[in-house]
Amino acid sequence: MDESIERSVLKSVQRKFPVCNVIDARTYDGGDIAEKCNGAPYQTEIKLGKLRFSVMLCTGSFNVYVLKIEDIE
Repeated sequence: MDESIERSVLKSVQRKFPVCNVIDARTYDGGDIAEKCNGAPYQTEIKLGKLRFSVMLCTGSFNVYVLKIEDIE
């Protein structure tokens, strides 16, 4: 996936959670994320024009952790 598209997806997540910090946690270890997340991860859909992405998110204290970004075809 193109880096500019990834940044656009992260900006879209930021618009959904305007008071939270959006953290790209795709490279974090599973144990690190489990400590920081308050609940189970959930999936949401982000649309960028005609492109659609499935984004797995996890929320913590004023932080939103992006765990996975996948294209939807």
